[in-house]
Amino acid sequence: MEQIVTTFGINSKLLVIQVINFGILLFLLHRFLYRPLLKLMNERQEKIEQGLSDAKNASAELADASAKHAEMVAQAKDEAREIVDKAIAASEKMKDGILREAEEKSREILSAAEKQAQEETRRVVEEAKKEVGAFAILAVEKILHEKVGEQEERHHIKKAIHE
Repeated sequence: MEQIVTTFGINSKLLVIQVINFGILLFLLHRFLYRPLLKLMNERQEKIEQGLSDAKNASAELADASAKHAEMVAQAKDEAREIVDKAIAASEKMKDGILREAEEKSREILSAAEKQAQEETRRVVEEAKKEVGAFAILAVEKILHEKVGEQEERHHIKKAIHE
């Protein structure tokens, strides 16, 4: 070994100093570079894992929110359908009520018109009776006048003949 050391020109003191220097360098690198680098890499890995976990949670929450949204939309549609059905039923009731009222009013109007027509007919008949009575009286008077006039003429003629 000594022969190798002399052949290559290795100085033992220098070798020991280089080994100590290498040890110090390793210690310093480990203490000031490797540990902070490992710490930084661990923190980075934790952040990545936290980001993945947050992404999974957000995805789950999004799916849950989508499901709730779909459920709320379905519920709103059901409520809207119920409201529309109730409105249709109410409008049908109102329509039926309005039709009944219209029928009642038309019956009342027809009844009033019939009563008015009957009253008008009765009045016209009474007036006609009065007029017919008046015409009958006038006709009787005329006939009587004519008869009285004829009798007076006869009476004058008889008087003239007797005279």
